[in-house]
This record gives sequence, C-alpha cells and structure tokens, in this order.
Amino acid sequence: MAMPLTDRIPRSGIRSLLEQYATADVVDLASGDPAAATPQHVIHAAHRAAAEGQTHYTDVRGLAAVRAAVAQKLRTENGLSDVDPDRQVVLTAGAMNGLAATLRAITAPGDEVILLDPSFPNYRAHVLLAGGVPVPVPLQASCRTRTSCGRPSHRAPAHSS
Repeated sequence: MAMPLTDRIPRSGIRSLLEQYATADVVDLASGDPAAATPQHVIHAAHRAAAEGQTHYTDVRGLAAVRAAVAQKLRTENGLSDVDPDRQVVLTAGAMNGLAATLRAITAPGDEVILLDPSFPNYRAHVLLAGGVPVPVPLQASCRTRTSCGRPSHRAPAHSS
C-alpha cells in the first residue's frame, strides 16, 4: 500500500519555530501575515460591495474588471503590448494559490524543480503535490553556479528561432 500523500510531505520547520517562540518577544516574518491593519478605505469598499450583493463566487479567473485593470497596467506601465485579460490574466487569493496552480499546470510527474535553499517550506510541498522532484540549490556566498555548489550543470535545450 502506498504511503498517503500527507505522510510524504514533511512538517514545516517554520511552524515548529513559530510554536517554540510563540511567547517570545520576536518579530514574526515567517507567515506572510501583514503587520499593518487593513486600511479604512479597503474596509469600507469591502462593506459597500457586500451591501450591494457582491457576496457570491466570481469567475474562477477573478473579476473581469480587475483582470482588465491588471492587463491595462501591464500594457501602460510594463510595456507589454498584447495582454488579453480573458486568456492571460488570472487572479488568485494569494501567492501560494497562484504558485500551486502554476506548478500543477506546468509540472509533469518526475520533473525536477529548482528550489533555492533555504526557502519557504511550502515551495517544496507544492512541488511534491504537483508530482515534481525538488532540487535544492544552496544559497551561499561562495556558491555562484550550480557546479560550484556541488550540483551537476544542467543546460536547457536551445530555443530555435
């Protein structure tokens, strides 16, 4: 019988440290939870939207008006000329949701995925969930290339024009 997926993903070291130092006078930079309170104009806008009935599921890609605004920003501020908000812009409820969706879309079973080490433990978990193989690359002052870090040199195939 195969080991359950939940048993193959190691417990987050960040969680262990958070529990260990929960009562200490330290600044938690691990969870990504903003230290600042939600601005009043955001609270008022959320309240107004709820009062107007905007409390249902949206398009799975995100609100069309917001996708259009993102596409416009990419065109005007980032110089990307052809951004189609219906085909090329997807909004997620956070970076990890976006990363998980992306990894599942582009990772085939057994694909190696390079992860900087140390890095956020959830990156490794999401690679495993997508069927990939995490390949840690240590971050060290002396580590300038994969070969100088004790890793084999892998070259991507050249793209034909």
